Amino acid sequence: MDADHKVSTRERILHATLELINNEGIEHVTIRKITEAAEVNIAAVNYYFGSKENVINEALKALMNKLNGTFKQLDDPAVPAQSRLRNFLHRYADETLAYPDVFKNFIKQLIAHYNDNQAHVDYIEFLQTTGWQKLRVLLRECTGITNDDILTMKIVQLFSALEFPILLGIQLQNFPNFDYYDQQVRDQYVELLLQSLLTVPAG
Repeated sequence: MDADHKVSTRERILHATLELINNEGIEHVTIRKITEAAEVNIAAVNYYFGSKENVINEALKALMNKLNGTFKQLDDPAVPAQSRLRNFLHRYADETLAYPDVFKNFIKQLIAHYNDNQAHVDYIEFLQTTGWQKLRVLLRECTGITNDDILTMKIVQLFSALEFPILLGIQLQNFPNFDYYDQQVRDQYVELLLQSLLTVPAG
């Protein structure tokens, strides 16, 4: 089994697992369903992951790594600060929709008891050690705000605005003229969020 085949098989298993979690819920995922969706045999799943629990955990970690990767948009000093922030917001909004139900359930479980899953722990640690600080530095650069309390509030506002539509899910259909899954609508929503983040509070 060559290296390219190993990578493609592993990624196929992870993708199939995320699709199953997204469509059926994590409690309904089985090894048999994973093998059928990924078009592999049970031996391949065991070879790469060892157990269903490991497959699910690695699939969630892969999704979180993609979200964490969106923070790279904040790093290029050659790009103007506001453009870096705009690029991050759009990319993060789009990535959360790759598997919206997986992300929604991930956040719900994160709120309830993240310590039971390594992917949850990794996500929180990334935000605490890297993501939060990158956003704080960039917002300070964009707005000139030096008050850490205000910057923290803006970061909370940022994540709340980007994650609330995912948490609402299908309930958003009850809100007229707001289809978050439509790219044009989502882009407009993100631009409004950007304007809010760049606003410097009076006093």
